[in-house]
Amino acid sequence: QVYDPENPNNCIMDCLDEAGFLNSGGAFSLSVKFTNVTSTQITYTIVPGTWFLPGSDDYQPMLIVVPVVIVVPAYETVTTTIPVFCLAASKSAPDMESEYTFCDIVSSGCMEDIVNILKTKDMTQLSPIETSQVQDIIWACSEGEEEVDLDYLRGLPDLK
Repeated sequence: QVYDPENPNNCIMDCLDEAGFLNSGGAFSLSVKFTNVTSTQITYTIVPGTWFLPGSDDYQPMLIVVPVVIVVPAYETVTTTIPVFCLAASKSAPDMESEYTFCDIVSSGCMEDIVNILKTKDMTQLSPIETSQVQDIIWACSEGEEEVDLDYLRGLPDLK
């Protein structure tokens, strides 16, 4: 990519996108560890709308909008990365040492509407700009804005 001083982030975002770092289905990623202590393989699905509470008030809660399926063989531990969006624009994004716990599933208001729309979309096909716009809409909802752009979300590419 060619560096453009008028749009310095374009080069960075384009390079990250081409390297495969940005089309995870979320604006950020959390690493999650699952341990299977049984003698049979287990399959665990994290459903859209599940949110994650940070261990510190300094960090943003996180929300998953696409289902993630994790298969854990018998007596093994699997670490996987899950795509998430942030829920509090005024707080910090997670760092490598941030710890999160599973919480409730979103069940009302604009956030439920957002999740119900996005779980039908192919989030891995979004450009960095589209992913950023989705994050902005989620922040608007979580910050209590009356009107959020659900039509923008409805216009994103559907799952095939």
